[in-house]
Amino acid sequence: DAARVASPLALDLAREIASEPALRSDAASGIAAVLEAAILAIGQDRPGQACDAIVGLLQREDLRHYRVPCRHCSYGSIGVEEVLETSDETAAEVS
Repeated sequence: DAARVASPLALDLAREIASEPALRSDAASGIAAVLEAAILAIGQDRPGQACDAIVGLLQREDLRHYRVPCRHCSYGSIGVEEVLETSDETAAEVS
């Protein structure tokens, strides 16, 4: 049952993040491409591949320490809000 619910939720969240205006800038083209690949993987029922793509973004030093500004509105940005490091893994929240 979890798999049935998780895929649509992940797809909605990935699409919401991918639609952020900040991702339309040239500086964020690589981020946008990774998100589009993750969305494709989710849609093709390949959650592991989607997760690997997104985890790769969360581990990028530039996203962990800087924010990519929105080229259109000059107010918004995208980046990692917080990184929680444990002995096994790294967790992060993207906004």
